[in-house]
Amino acid sequence: MADQVYLLDRVRVATVSGGTGALTIGAAPSGYLTPSQAGAQSGRRYTWLCETEDGVTWEVFEGVYTAGSPQTISRNRTIRNSSGGTSAVNFDAGSTKRITCVAVSDRLPYYDSDGKLPGAAIPRRVVLMGADWNGSVNLTTSDTAFVVVGLALDTKAFKITVQARLESGSATATTVSLTALLRDAGDTTTTATLDLGRAIVHSANSRYVTLTGQAQYGLPTGPNGQFLRFVAKIDQSVTPIAIYEYRVIVECFQES
Repeated sequence: MADQVYLLDRVRVATVSGGTGALTIGAAPSGYLTPSQAGAQSGRRYTWLCETEDGVTWEVFEGVYTAGSPQTISRNRTIRNSSGGTSAVNFDAGSTKRITCVAVSDRLPYYDSDGKLPGAAIPRRVVLMGADWNGSVNLTTSDTAFVVVGLALDTKAFKITVQARLESGSATATTVSLTALLRDAGDTTTTATLDLGRAIVHSANSRYVTLTGQAQYGLPTGPNGQFLRFVAKIDQSVTPIAIYEYRVIVECFQES
């Protein structure tokens, strides 16, 4: 099972990107590594700090690293900024900023002085939620929604297990991606996007595929009313690539 937000060691790079969008990665200063040198995987989400050279204006955020020319980091979710808010900072274009891969305090466990995790910090009650979908739907390059699962009240963290049965009628090798979208109670915002797994299907040698995936996520503030929408898509416009079964189990962890 893979974590959904990752860290990299000793990564710092420059950027001159402006605005509130993606940041283009520049060179690493002496003694530091670029994301690719530190083993970053394209498409994974990491936690970052982007700051002006004087350190006055800054933003801590979750962003997806994308390899290529140029390499970029998206700004998917602002955790906090130098103004005390959670919106993306509108950086000046052309001025040099530092991007550093950082750990975020509310996403880390805290230990006692003896190095053990305090028992009070461990969620002790588990509520199981689930949903099954059966049918036959051809996938496209846009997200197709299948099931929705609400989180139990006072959930502190959750673990997802999914299984989807796929069928390909195309001679073109195609990647199917399963994703869970964590939505707010009003269904207006996606607060987290969880990658549940990918599989390559092909009518010649992998016509029928069962894709299983898992993910986990922590909710530091324990909000109520959030829910998960489970979606799937393909990476290119070929037909027919179909899902005919989608099963979901969500383990909601609560404090006792």
